[in-house]
Amino acid sequence: MLLPTSIHWHGLHQHRNADDDGPAFVTQCPIIPEASYTYTIPLGEQTGTYWYHGHLGTQYVDGLRGPIVIYLEDPHKGLYDIDNEETVLVVGDWYHTSSVAIEQSGNLTLQRPDSATINGKGRFDPDKTPANQDTLHTFKVKRGKRYRMRVINDSAIASFRFSVQNHKMKVIAADGVSTRPYEVDEFDILPAQRRDFVLEANQPPGTYWINAPMTNVANKTTQALLVYEDDAHSFKAPEGPHRTWAVSEGVIEYWRHGHHSHDSMHTSSEHKLRSERQNDPTQVVLDEAKLAPLNNKKPCNPNEAADMTLDLNFGLGQAAGTWAINNITYKSPATPTLLNIFQDDRTTDSDFSPSEHTVILPKHKCIEFNIRGVSNIPIIHPFHLHGHTFSVVQYGNSTPNYIDPPQGDVVGSRDAGVRLRFNTDNPGPWFLHCHIDWHLVEGLAMVFAEAPEEIKEGSQSVATDSEWKNLCKNYDAWAKTAGSNQRPKL
Repeated sequence: MLLPTSIHWHGLHQHRNADDDGPAFVTQCPIIPEASYTYTIPLGEQTGTYWYHGHLGTQYVDGLRGPIVIYLEDPHKGLYDIDNEETVLVVGDWYHTSSVAIEQSGNLTLQRPDSATINGKGRFDPDKTPANQDTLHTFKVKRGKRYRMRVINDSAIASFRFSVQNHKMKVIAADGVSTRPYEVDEFDILPAQRRDFVLEANQPPGTYWINAPMTNVANKTTQALLVYEDDAHSFKAPEGPHRTWAVSEGVIEYWRHGHHSHDSMHTSSEHKLRSERQNDPTQVVLDEAKLAPLNNKKPCNPNEAADMTLDLNFGLGQAAGTWAINNITYKSPATPTLLNIFQDDRTTDSDFSPSEHTVILPKHKCIEFNIRGVSNIPIIHPFHLHGHTFSVVQYGNSTPNYIDPPQGDVVGSRDAGVRLRFNTDNPGPWFLHCHIDWHLVEGLAMVFAEAPEEIKEGSQSVATDSEWKNLCKNYDAWAKTAGSNQRPKL
């Protein structure tokens, strides 16, 4: 590349390998232009659907992203016949302006995507562009076969409601975690989330819509085509509506007024839906709270209180155009957090500057944190925790679930909040951030420095090599030559 970069391997735990997790200035210095770096990743027992993306500034918005699938023994193997690269569907938003120009403009409305794609194809204006196999991704099936579909949302901001016309979907995994089969007609998928489902090709031969309207941006949608190879007729576009969406009044106000002023939002917490047509009450929409793990895994300390509890309140930052957690807008340090732990023996919160917002977590403890919004901005923020799969033990004010709660590495939160638990069994500095990429660079992030004394030495220490150690030396030399204005945010 002609720019500095770093790559994050989203959802992979990186045991004893935090140095290759990827977020710039948290676990590494960026790779300088025209240089190379080898990421070596121990997979352990992880299998399933993941993805990779740039983790320096807003690079992944411009296309530095792609799917990862780890194929090993699958407990759901008997539910499907076909699972290959053709069954991976990547849905994402698309911009006509570079992310750097959008970020530097300070104009919130430019963060609104121009369109979206499925596997790289889409239509800017569905009303003026024909639907065919040139303009839309086409997935071909044979009647009677069952397909394991893997859907990845690699968007910068867009959330989608995903469905396949006239076909049921049996959800069997979320964020790489196998779940009990759950049959639905539609499911919502937030940025960075993954959903695996079984699709049975059991309809009359023909062509059907794969629909993915945005749920947080009005009047934006993308589609693909499901085509039966058994159909003897020439191609014909599917019948019926090719798009529907349901966007709250609050979301419309968000895009209208922005978030650059504390007084700019005039929204109610009541979400009045606008849609092109009323949602069919017979349609089953996935309830994420019911996505129980297949192995019935309980959260840590299921019968007692967590060892450490954190309340994380997020909202608008003090400066215009920023976000904050507990009134702290995250700013990355000049030297990566991991390197600072190695060099300076940093073991307490006060060893880090306030703007780094780094919280020390003790080793082998059950951590519970409640993350909720406090700015009365009714959009869903997809929060991602690096280095772990967490249990979502409570959504809003619902009854807590300490028996078989959903698990994942991305969860949506707003003012009602969500309560999460995980065990500190993986020493490292792990990034917690909103996966709306614009909000990340605006400071909606913090770092959990997990067991820093174990990072340096012991059976779970992070083993770095000379290639990693040279990253900062090379980057500092490049930055001096390029000029300080070349240092990217985050």
